[in-house]
Amino acid sequence: MPLTALNSFFDIIFSPLLYLGTFWAVLIISLLLSVIITVIYKYTTDQNLMKQLKDEIKDLQKQSKELQNHPEKFKEVQSKMMKTNMKVMSESLKPMLYYFLPIIFIFGWMSTNLYFHPLTANEEFSIDVYAKNVSLTNYEGLNLIENKMISVNGGEVNRFSFKGNYGDYLVLLNADGKEIKKRVLIDQKKYNTPEEKINEIKILTSNKPVILLNLGFTQLGWLGVYIISSVIFSSLLRKLMKVY
Repeated sequence: MPLTALNSFFDIIFSPLLYLGTFWAVLIISLLLSVIITVIYKYTTDQNLMKQLKDEIKDLQKQSKELQNHPEKFKEVQSKMMKTNMKVMSESLKPMLYYFLPIIFIFGWMSTNLYFHPLTANEEFSIDVYAKNVSLTNYEGLNLIENKMISVNGGEVNRFSFKGNYGDYLVLLNADGKEIKKRVLIDQKKYNTPEEKINEIKILTSNKPVILLNLGFTQLGWLGVYIISSVIFSSLLRKLMKVY
């Protein structure tokens, strides 16, 4: 119940962003979280101490470059630098107490809502049932296009192809003697989890993963775009707000 309430809360806040498209939704959430984290960091850390420690690290780095031919003094400077870095790390961990859990829950919402494309009205989609003996007992509101056996990794899978208008549907199947109730959501912005295990039977709906950036050598979904944009936003915000 608490997780459901949290998801409903985040739905109210973030769902309107989905109408802008997944890319812009990720960027806006990334900017919003970067602002919140930067503000919390600024006002929960001793900024005078942080400035002093970081200036000290810069000075020690300069010294270590000059002392590379003097092993004993170089080790001494490296030891001081390590201790100073530990102080910086200790001070930097304090703000996480305030934002760590909310960020985890927001990431959960993003993973649930931004990873796949939703099923589109009147476009063919499929439900794969990883069982040999499967019969379709109810699919009210949907149009059955075809049912065929396919081979996946050497195993037999029953594929049912449908079309339908926007709505929330219940598909009932009998798979190897087990009753399967599969909810199918056709919506402009939301989707149900594509891969499920129901009564020990694997069910896979043909929602396609969202690719937001194709870099040639790799493709980035919501998480990759979030990480890159948050690094850029955080860096700019720290400079603007003079955060050390």
